[in-house]
Amino acid sequence: MLLYCAAGGRSGLAAELLRREGWSTENLGSYARWGAASLPVRRP
Repeated sequence: MLLYCAAGGRSGLAAELLRREGWSTENLGSYARWGAASLPVRRP
């Protein structure tokens, strides 16, 4: 499961909690970083 949030802190916390429950997770950090890295962004 890939997680991100506005600043990266909440997604890190969520990733850790989910890992403790047995999920495979990665914290992608902040949404702004994702866009700055020229990764794909699709707006609803």
